[in-house]
Amino acid sequence: MAPQHTRAIVLRADPYRESSFLLHLLSERHGLIHGIAKGMRKARSSAPFVERGMLVEAVVYLREHRDLHTCGGIQVLNFYPPIRADIATAALRDAACEMLSRTVRQVEPHPELFELVSRYLDDLCRRGPLPRVLWGFYRELAAAMGFEMNLRSCVECGVELGAGGGALTNAKGGVTCRHCRPVRSPVLDLPDEVAQLLRGECVDRPGSMPAAEVRRITRMLAGYCAFHCDITPEFKALDFLDDVWCVR
Repeated sequence: MAPQHTRAIVLRADPYRESSFLLHLLSERHGLIHGIAKGMRKARSSAPFVERGMLVEAVVYLREHRDLHTCGGIQVLNFYPPIRADIATAALRDAACEMLSRTVRQVEPHPELFELVSRYLDDLCRRGPLPRVLWGFYRELAAAMGFEMNLRSCVECGVELGAGGGALTNAKGGVTCRHCRPVRSPVLDLPDEVAQLLRGECVDRPGSMPAAEVRRITRMLAGYCAFHCDITPEFKALDFLDDVWCVR
């Protein structure tokens, strides 16, 4: 196939052999691409430094019936300096990139996912290390992948959810009110204020939340996406994010 020019977000960049990188790219035109960028790690190479979360333009040589392609002519369009300058913001970036690298599997156009992660990175630059930015990403990812969370009414009885929130039920695709939830487990609780944030009703609400509660809600929302994408809910980026939030 002729070389294809495309913009892409770098989801992973792993050293390969002595001088190359294995890249996982979420491209604008071709979906997820696994490619080899040869010679990028050579001492005298003029190729730019590439890492997770950068927006690049690449020339990709796609070959049918192959899982690994060749990438060249890579130019960095945006390396998002505010994200790289803060360890907590970088951890939020990595959490989204890890989720995408594990859930997007087909080499098909996914312009909506490319736009989603682009907006997410812009939001991190503008708003900083706010947990609710990552929570919003999980909600939008779920909707884009076809399993949007029902956050407005109980998925069992249909009653409109109000003050007090409910319990997020993966198998039902949304929130069960406190009267319908089969098992009372605080791990599944979705506070009403968080449901409002996810629905976009109070995006800039201030207020503080204990670090343990932030971690619980983050894991719960990541677990919802993992359940519907049939992957294990174990994420290295979230483990690191837990440590960052403990320090802060």
